[in-house]
Amino acid sequence: MTRRALAAAAFALAAAACPATERPPDYFTAPPLPDAVTPPPADAAPPSPSDAPAPAEDDPPPPADGAARPEVGEPTATGGALDLVPSFVGLFQELSPSVVNIYTQEVLQRRILGTPFDLLPAEQGTSLGSGMVLDVDGHILTNAHVVENAAEIRVRFHDESELPARLVGLDPVRDLALLKVDGAADLRPVVPGASESVAVGDWVVAIGNPFGLSHTMTKGIISGKGRAEFVNDRVGYLDLLQTDAPINQGSSGGPLFDLKGRVIGVNTALSAEGHGIAFAIPWESVEDGLPRLMQGGQVSRSWLGVYIKARREEDGAGVLISAVVDDSPAARAGVKPGDVVEGLDGRYIKGVAEFRLRVASAVAGRDMTLEVLRGNQRLQLVARLEEARDIR
Repeated sequence: MTRRALAAAAFALAAAACPATERPPDYFTAPPLPDAVTPPPADAAPPSPSDAPAPAEDDPPPPADGAARPEVGEPTATGGALDLVPSFVGLFQELSPSVVNIYTQEVLQRRILGTPFDLLPAEQGTSLGSGMVLDVDGHILTNAHVVENAAEIRVRFHDESELPARLVGLDPVRDLALLKVDGAADLRPVVPGASESVAVGDWVVAIGNPFGLSHTMTKGIISGKGRAEFVNDRVGYLDLLQTDAPINQGSSGGPLFDLKGRVIGVNTALSAEGHGIAFAIPWESVEDGLPRLMQGGQVSRSWLGVYIKARREEDGAGVLISAVVDDSPAARAGVKPGDVVEGLDGRYIKGVAEFRLRVASAVAGRDMTLEVLRGNQRLQLVARLEEARDIR
């Protein structure tokens, strides 16, 4: 017997000795292949409609012409992963009346090159932005950087009506501005949401006025939370929502909505270093600043009353207190020179820029908890912030 025949006989004996293994009921079984189909002859006549196979009972009927569009959140496909993709038609129709376009005329003053005192004649420049209706009284919320240099402000609504607006309050620290229009009818305010409850991966939509394209809707997801974007040591943003919903020039000041139609943020910035990276001010920050904006005037920074220095990298996070102003909120709280402030309100401080911005953007009149390292002792001190200056 050859070697190949011996191997085949041994395999057959081993297979016979092993009992068949029972498969579980849910074991995957490949579907049977369809029977071979014999193609019709080339000269055969096409089948008549009566010969067409009847649809299976489980097949869904085709949609009728003029059928109602799906509501937001309803699937747009009949099966598979596409069921997770919502329709945004109903959401756009519901939310668009709450969004406005903002057009401003800015006065641009330039100096003659090489002469520090001679000014060229003032020029007019146009700026675009977005906003949202806050109440039926005509208050409009937008970004401070949209209107802070405006000589004239006009608001255009969803129905193409247009009204002049006046600036009520300006908060450069939070980058928020409150406008007021008179004589507007049938205003539809936005519904406040809770930005702390959204999670990375949640769907969001933005409606705005990018490049003057009125009431443009874009969609995306929450890409991150608690982002900080610093322009320099004195200007920046904290605790931003990051989204990949496209936000472009002219979208600033517009709302960011969740899929229930609640506003969870104010679109404010985009990354110049890459596509699909945009940021929104969380609605909780807006609610903190609105009462002061309603009072009118320019909101100044909150004041703690300390001079600070950066710590060496090997010493860890936080800032070093180099001096404390007499009769300041910090002095009354018991802060002393040489203290290291490691955190504010339970959140660690990375450095000087973040410390200044967190203090400045906090609401004056409220208590702020300072996590302090004094020698080897850790303390919690409470300071009641004050408004450094009010410009009216």
